Amino acid sequence: MIEQFYHYEEFFPNLAYLSLYYDNEIINIGHLSVIISQLQSSIKRLEIHCAASSYPRYFQLLLNLIDVPQTTIEYFLIDIHRFPVNLPNQYYMNHQSCFSIQILHLIKIMKNIRYIHLIVNKYNIENLLDVNEWKILISNCCQLKKVTVKVMGTILQDEKLIQKILKIQNIRQTIKFQVLFL
Repeated sequence: MIEQFYHYEEFFPNLAYLSLYYDNEIINIGHLSVIISQLQSSIKRLEIHCAASSYPRYFQLLLNLIDVPQTTIEYFLIDIHRFPVNLPNQYYMNHQSCFSIQILHLIKIMKNIRYIHLIVNKYNIENLLDVNEWKILISNCCQLKKVTVKVMGTILQDEKLIQKILKIQNIRQTIKFQVLFL
C-alpha cells in the first residue's frame, strides 16, 4: 500500500528513484498527496503504476492540511490507464472527472517538479485537459519544463480537445506540453 513510502525512506535514506507498481490495487489519491508532501528524503524521481484510484470526499480537506510543499521530486510519472477487471464500469465512469482534478492538485504540491508524465486512458483525457487547472499548476510549479500525456485507446479527432491542448501549450512557451494518442 501507499503507506509503505515511510519504510522506503527509513531503510533507504539516499533513495533517488522510486517506482511502485500496484497491479490490481486502488490507490487513494488523497492519502498519496499527504504522504508525498511529508517525504523528506532525496527522492527526485517518483513513478506510480496502478490500475485505478479512489477519491475521498474529504480530498480538499487533506490538501488544506498540507502546509509544506514537497521540494525534492523533479520527475513524476503516474500510469493509471489500465481498467481493473474486478471493478464495475459504473465505478470507473463516475470517478473519471475526479481523477483528473485530483491528480493535478497532487502535482501542485511538488514545487520543484520539472517533468510530468501522465499515462491515462481515453476516458480521462477530456477532464485532464482543464485549462484553468493547468494555469494554476504551471504558475505554482516554476521549474516545470516538460509535460507528456500519453492517452491509451483510440478516440475520434475532436476539435474541442485540440483547442484545449493548444491553449495549455500557450500558457507558458518555455514548457514543452505534448499529448500522445497511442
